[in-house]
Amino acid sequence: SVETLGAVSVICSDKTGTLTRNEMTLKEVVTASGRVRLSGIGYAPVGDVELDGDPGSVAFEARRVLAAGSLANNAQLSRNEGVWEIQGDPTEAAFLVAQHKLEGTAERVRGYVRGGEAPFDSDRKLMSVLGRHAAEDLTRVFTKGAPDILLERCVAEQVGETTRELTDARRDELAAVVEELSRKGYRTLGVAWREAESDDLDDFDEAAEHDLVYAGVVAII
Repeated sequence: SVETLGAVSVICSDKTGTLTRNEMTLKEVVTASGRVRLSGIGYAPVGDVELDGDPGSVAFEARRVLAAGSLANNAQLSRNEGVWEIQGDPTEAAFLVAQHKLEGTAERVRGYVRGGEAPFDSDRKLMSVLGRHAAEDLTRVFTKGAPDILLERCVAEQVGETTRELTDARRDELAAVVEELSRKGYRTLGVAWREAESDDLDDFDEAAEHDLVYAGVVAII
């Protein structure tokens, strides 16, 4: 058998359940002001947080990323007899787990009520929802998806608690960050948002995915 393997150039194997457990874990959030690294594996919503960059700004930006990703989301996270389980897509569930690790994020998410949804599809590679925060009288569009596609729909970037216009040079820098994370074996998803307009409140659909503010990108393994 070993001699035969010496002549093998390609090995094909079933993946999920054999080489992996199909448990996606969000490990990094990369934003304009730095990075947030999250420890922990699987679906238990516990882990440490390491901030790399200006603490106030990068924490605010990362909360915006994780909150938006948790709202533009159809997965569910629950605990059954002491074991954390999910229903839905494992990549979406990674956001639900991560939101509990960064203080203040889950509370922010709970303040929103979801309205319309533009479901993910393989052509757009995006998913968007309309979220209403009654206590703060806010209505926003939240979008997540393939970073390269998402960037095409963005006109600004979240920087601390403010936004700045996206230049071509900055778009190239953001694309380079995504490439770096991909080379490390991470699955990447971009997250963006914008204030809702009156047109969004009626028949919400993919037409709402325009003039977005790029919040950041997450790295999932």
